[in-house]
Amino acid sequence: MKYTEKLNLKKPEEEDFISVSDYTDNMEIIDQAVTDASQKADDATSTAASATTAAQNAQTAAREATGSAQSAIIAADEAKKAADANKKELGNKVTAEKGKGLSECNYTKEEKNKLAGIQTMRGTDGEENGKEGLVPAPKADDAGSFLHSSGTWSPIWLEYVTAARLVKMVWNGGSSGVIIPEANTDNAGLMPASMYDRMRTIQSIDGVDFSGTETVSHYAVCNTSGATTAKAVTITGFKLTAGARITVRFNYANTATNPTLNVNATGAKPIYYKNSNIPAELIEQYTVLELVYSGSYWYVVGNMNILTKGDSINVECFTAGYVTSMGQEVQFCIPVSTPIVGCTSAKIESATGLQIRQNGNYVYGGNASTLVAASSYRSLINRNMVSVTAAMPNTTNAINNAPCGVRAALKLTFS
Repeated sequence: MKYTEKLNLKKPEEEDFISVSDYTDNMEIIDQAVTDASQKADDATSTAASATTAAQNAQTAAREATGSAQSAIIAADEAKKAADANKKELGNKVTAEKGKGLSECNYTKEEKNKLAGIQTMRGTDGEENGKEGLVPAPKADDAGSFLHSSGTWSPIWLEYVTAARLVKMVWNGGSSGVIIPEANTDNAGLMPASMYDRMRTIQSIDGVDFSGTETVSHYAVCNTSGATTAKAVTITGFKLTAGARITVRFNYANTATNPTLNVNATGAKPIYYKNSNIPAELIEQYTVLELVYSGSYWYVVGNMNILTKGDSINVECFTAGYVTSMGQEVQFCIPVSTPIVGCTSAKIESATGLQIRQNGNYVYGGNASTLVAASSYRSLINRNMVSVTAAMPNTTNAINNAPCGVRAALKLTFS
């Protein structure tokens, strides 16, 4: 039996008998050798890592040392510069001499006393707070004065030279002025004398005098009772002229026929709406009317959205009626949505006429497409209802004292 040189493994020869234990022993030896070699490799790796870390730490320490050295060099350079600057400043110093101050101008105590004698004053700088300055203060009675070049306080005042339109600032011994131009359409300035004279002349604006000293008002309140025809009001400065315009509030509803208005006792003038006397019931309590004087009447300004004397409307309606007077007349009512004021009747004219039906029949000669014009009409107004009586030209198919259906196309003119 022979053995290997390094691991002493069993190495049988030809004549040796080999047992399992020989192989087992060899494997144990090999396994141990491999384990030992692996441990040595790990130890070597750890040693190398420690050496690397140490090298890095040494390198960092070297850099820090270099930085500290550079900072020390910079600090030394700055210290040298400061020392050089101080040395230069010290080179400019003034050497003290007995009997002299620091100025080579030889500032004396006498001159110091002169300055000490100057009083301080607080003058305005355009703000509420003043500023102190080395200026002699004025006396109490020098208020409104200015400091003259002579060193004295002089009074100052303004003058205006009318003929020259010159505004002057005057003081003792002198003055300064500026000419103010007259105003025109292109430039601001003083009012020309001609314009001033016109402005002093009282003018009338819509019947009320304007003097430039009082407020112009065209408003009045009427406290005249409703039953009194002549209403009266007062407006300061009023003059009765054509085109005069006023606004009146009536505190009482009017019940008088054809009311009038008397302003400042200038005379009672009729109040007109459109082209006739205003209907009595149109002036309700607290009604406010704007009125303009024509020279004869006070006209209500604008349209009051009513129907009154002289107004006309065209109506077409379908309503119920009644045949009477032996079949010769048809009576029916026309409702009107717009208020009818101051009217008792209306003139009625056929626009296209009437279409009357009874018991399914057309009467008075009409048909589905033909309307019949009445011979004449009578009317009566009750509030907003117009009652119409139409006298028909014939009695064809008419049943007396019986209801009927009415289609009416008429023109109504109120009176």
